[in-house]
Amino acid sequence: MAPIHFVVFALLLLWDFYIPSAGGKVMDYAAIAILAFSLMPRIALGDWRPLGLTGSHFLFLLTLAPLLGLGAIRGGFLAAAAFLIGCAFIFAVFFREDRNHAVLYRQMGALIVLNLAAFYLQYATFQLSGYLVNYHSWIGVEPRVLVGDAIRAGGLYQEPNSFCLVLFMLNAVRLFCPRAGRDYLFPVSIVTFILSQSLWGIGAAIFLVFCRMYISERKTRRIPIVVPAAIGMIVSAALFVDWSSVLELIFNQATINRLVDISNDPSAQQRFTGSGGFAVDLRFFVGHGVSTFDFQDYLGINGFSFYIYGFGLLGILLFLAFVFRTSDGNAVTKVLIVALAMSTFPLFTFGFWWAWLALLAKANSDELARTREWHSLAYSRRGLPA
Repeated sequence: MAPIHFVVFALLLLWDFYIPSAGGKVMDYAAIAILAFSLMPRIALGDWRPLGLTGSHFLFLLTLAPLLGLGAIRGGFLAAAAFLIGCAFIFAVFFREDRNHAVLYRQMGALIVLNLAAFYLQYATFQLSGYLVNYHSWIGVEPRVLVGDAIRAGGLYQEPNSFCLVLFMLNAVRLFCPRAGRDYLFPVSIVTFILSQSLWGIGAAIFLVFCRMYISERKTRRIPIVVPAAIGMIVSAALFVDWSSVLELIFNQATINRLVDISNDPSAQQRFTGSGGFAVDLRFFVGHGVSTFDFQDYLGINGFSFYIYGFGLLGILLFLAFVFRTSDGNAVTKVLIVALAMSTFPLFTFGFWWAWLALLAKANSDELARTREWHSLAYSRRGLPA
């Protein structure tokens, strides 16, 4: 990313610093203002390319327009406006930008380091002294990270689930960027997912490991035998390992209780079960109009619930098709990554989601590898060292 876009993305990353008295998403407002100001010189010269829409992007927006309008009429004007700005403006700018994947890899790494540092400072300080480092104290918010005398650290976010979601999204982009040497941040991130005691984060860590193994095998153009072998090992472990002893070594008792009785876990029920229920009627397929409130009673507080309530089952299929169509390589894997990110707190009305989606879609280390192979072949034909 260009330096100005990196600053904007870093501000969008801090979406959980929400200040109702200042209008809510203050980091989004600051980032959008900086991004718009940075584009003014080019637009003044008649260069509208940063805001150009691809055919797929235009058709996607066209299908959303009626339900965005319906949501605005029904009282969800701010939600509809935030969704439209993110999808039409932020996604377009980040998607259109010419990108150096090696630089993007380092930039995502820097943001991962920032998040890890905030997490471990909060975690270690509480473990050593019992003092909770509250990064949200300046906005008058108490993070939801304490369970009795134990901590489920969330770093820069108000709860561990949100922290794990951001850490997952940053690592997902790096999966598709070229690596120079060993990637030490990936294993540290996996360990951090576990230390966060977030059940969603633990599942995301396992998913990332499998994704990395699959992508690594795929780049070597070998049959991806590591993934089925790893699945076989997990099945064997499930049959023969005393998991109760293993869990006691890794997790606190509150997390173990949640794992053992996940169906009755209040957090899981709130996240994935709507109290109002839903009916398979016409609106289930075509949507009710975008809303940041009504969807919570539909299918729970997650991205699928938000999108199906707002745009219907057909809408979410169109969205995943849009992700598939705009992805530059590894399209199926990227769709699965987006789907997993949607299974927890919905970020569709935050600019970070759309900027991240653009970066993920365009990230492609295979393209760089093919370019290097082509240059090596050209030099070898000339009798020159590659």
